[in-house]
Amino acid sequence: MIDLGTCKKLNGNEKTFTMIGTPNYMAP
Repeated sequence: MIDLGTCKKLNGNEKTFTMIGTPNYMAP
């Protein structure tokens, strides 16, 4: 499943640290 509502546009070497979901249910 893909949710494009959580997309971000990054420029160059920017990093993003947004967590989606809970640690118990996230993919490794």
